[in-house]
Amino acid sequence: MPESAQPQVVVSGNGGNKLAKIAPIILGFVILIVLSEFAFLWYSKKARPKLEESGIKEIPIVNNFVAETPPPEIIGGTLYPEKAFAFADTLQNIKDLGKEEFVRSAGVNFSVKGNVLEVILDVREVDGISYSHKIKIENSTKNKALSFWFTDQEIETARIVFVTGDKAGQKLNFEDIKPGYFVSMQVAFDLLDSTPDSRLFLEVSSFGQ
Repeated sequence: MPESAQPQVVVSGNGGNKLAKIAPIILGFVILIVLSEFAFLWYSKKARPKLEESGIKEIPIVNNFVAETPPPEIIGGTLYPEKAFAFADTLQNIKDLGKEEFVRSAGVNFSVKGNVLEVILDVREVDGISYSHKIKIENSTKNKALSFWFTDQEIETARIVFVTGDKAGQKLNFEDIKPGYFVSMQVAFDLLDSTPDSRLFLEVSSFGQ
């Protein structure tokens, strides 16, 4: 009796080839993951402590941050007014000797700086002189203040300019000076001018405003 035909199972070799091709790719991903973990552990245990020991700090990135420039520290000097007295005595001797024609120029000046505390437009009279503008400044620690009064003529001839920011170089009026501004002020007297008025030069800065 002839044998019945048996179904034949054919196993193709293509599946094995595909597995052989995919295996290196999978192995590569595994190696990459392992290396990444190793690098992170090395940085955490080795690199970061070395940065901290050497004083080098990581600088975080902060978006939309604008650093404000603080006003300069007000450091005063030591005054020696006796020099001014000796200078005045010399000029007085020249005047007493009637030799003023030899003097080409003579003047005195001083400069101050501070944070503006108040600016006032008012009228007051001292020793027959009418003053109309007042500025009051204070030091960095806000425990001392200094006030100055000026005449209309002094304000009209004053040179007042901004020296910081977008307004640098812009001329100002006295009343444009606001509390909180920082001001450097020079007061100069021409000793050949008979009027009591001085020449004013003000440099105004606005920090964080």
